[in-house]
Amino acid sequence: MNSIPHPAHDYFMDWLTARLTALVQRDSPGTRARGLTSISLAMPQLRLTRVPRLQPGDFYWNLPERHIRMLGRGRVWECRSSGPHRFSDLDRQLRRQQLQWRHLDPDDQRQQPLALAICAFDGADPMQAPWHGMPNASLYVPELLLHQTGNHCRLILSDRLDRHNPMRCIQSWLDRIEALMEDASPAGPRPLAVRPERVGLHPEDTHWLSLARHAIAALDVGTLDKLVLYRHLESACPGLQPELLLAQMAAAYPSCQLIAAVHEDASFVCASPERLLEKHGRRVSSDALAGTAALSPQPGRSEQTAQQLRCDTKTRLEHDLVHQSLRHTLAPLCSELNSPTPAQVRPVGNLMHLYNRVSGHLKSELSPLELAARLHPTPAVNGSPTQLALQWLRDHDQAGRGWYSGFAGWIDRHGDAQLNVLLRCALLRDGQAELFAGAGLVGGSDPQAELAETDLKLNAVLDHMGAV
Repeated sequence: MNSIPHPAHDYFMDWLTARLTALVQRDSPGTRARGLTSISLAMPQLRLTRVPRLQPGDFYWNLPERHIRMLGRGRVWECRSSGPHRFSDLDRQLRRQQLQWRHLDPDDQRQQPLALAICAFDGADPMQAPWHGMPNASLYVPELLLHQTGNHCRLILSDRLDRHNPMRCIQSWLDRIEALMEDASPAGPRPLAVRPERVGLHPEDTHWLSLARHAIAALDVGTLDKLVLYRHLESACPGLQPELLLAQMAAAYPSCQLIAAVHEDASFVCASPERLLEKHGRRVSSDALAGTAALSPQPGRSEQTAQQLRCDTKTRLEHDLVHQSLRHTLAPLCSELNSPTPAQVRPVGNLMHLYNRVSGHLKSELSPLELAARLHPTPAVNGSPTQLALQWLRDHDQAGRGWYSGFAGWIDRHGDAQLNVLLRCALLRDGQAELFAGAGLVGGSDPQAELAETDLKLNAVLDHMGAV
């Protein structure tokens, strides 16, 4: 908010200090001081008009077509885990926090405090290069959360309040807010002067084609129905800022959920077209998204391509495996289940996919992480049957994907949640970007066509990293 005059800035900060002090003193946590306290405030002064300057530890969430933005900064509670029980570990720790988590809402914002989550594809992933130093699965409560819907902006401040020294928390919040005011309206990120340079593909084409043929042979045996292979592209991109890539992808993919997580010296950026899970009360839904084709820029060609996508036997099989798996998982948990058929064709930027949404009403209360443990990984990113496909991928060095094709999102204090699959993503570190793409193989797949699909998906991100 560099445009705010200095006297006005001082008045605002003095007013905010007095208000926070009064709220904390009036609602002293007393014997419950060991739990988290969150305060929600209306805060139109901090409205974001563009991607803010991101700092290490930030989590950014943006759905452009619905004008929703979130920025989480700082951590007042965090739980990390890995291995086969990582989701139950995180869930158990969060439930403990929820029992002592108090919420003050003096402005009647009705926005629950959130915990932010990010998880790798495979719980057994040791998170080696290029993911070194990043957690396999993390769930944390930010000290400051800016939540914006249209013109309505609110701020949620969280900490363990010290009734003997409340000014410690208040001063930390004020410091965070002042830093956010500097980052909220920066000058636009500088575009790159040149297009990023390709450095290498892993596996390279010949190796990947051989692996694809091996996977199809395994599918032909009949114990596996689908396998999803991935590859990643190294690209030299000195000076590329995550804010630039986010801005470019927001313009190209307004219907996607944009996600950024900054971890020390690395920035992860994603434009997710697929929800693993959305939960509101006992209403739950998940996206079945599979099958890919290029969206033609020529008038009249898009509908022709869409019809070909609908009629292609291989594509329909690939999508149906995802759709039926979601139904099979959710049906026993729900008193009703809705999943309109046939599949729709959903355009996403320069690509199109077959799509269904499976939704239902839970018979009993289940936490978002309990549901995620049942849903992830779906056949859209893993294959089927789930455990056999995952073991095949582990045996063939295809499961160590880091956060790519894992999930990220938020869980609120009462258990509502949105978790998105991490697709169309880039990992930026030390002047280099790692891009990731996968392809779903079923019986009868053509390895060369699947290879071309991975190139199509890699270019969907690479094309937005160059000059503007």
